[in-house]
Amino acid sequence: MGPLFVSRLHPPKKPVFSVFGNHDLVEPRVADALRAIGVDCLEEVREAKSCQQLPYFELRPTVVLPRFSDKSLGIVREDPCPLCNRDGYFAIPYITYALAYERKDLPFFSRKKVMATFEWFGNSKLREPFKDSVFAAPLIIINEEVYRVLYNIPVTAIEYNPVLIC
Repeated sequence: MGPLFVSRLHPPKKPVFSVFGNHDLVEPRVADALRAIGVDCLEEVREAKSCQQLPYFELRPTVVLPRFSDKSLGIVREDPCPLCNRDGYFAIPYITYALAYERKDLPFFSRKKVMATFEWFGNSKLREPFKDSVFAAPLIIINEEVYRVLYNIPVTAIEYNPVLIC
């Protein structure tokens, strides 16, 4: 797919952060630590006008998981899109949520390091002008090896929630 192009970037003083459109960016030291454990889904980030590479990398999931199980905890659904039926999911405030997957889905977790949920969190709304549109986004699911790297850096700007296998 190529690099992510951004028109302007005002990153917070954190090693991992999200930008508009739900793109997760990491600093070079985080990218290096992830590459050291075999993460191969880091893409360049470039400034849109100059095409100059910026000092960040986008962390892109390599696979979309199957739907999570109805045994998931702390998740509600409101006003899903009637066309795609993928959005409308929300974490219940002040409750730690845990996504649950069926045992048959376990191979996804043993083969991949960075994954995305099938479900999109939030509600998508097309608006005029298009730039005012809002899009729901999947959650990023990482394996335990990636979690240990981020935890040891430490990356504290991320909410880490468990994934259950039922």
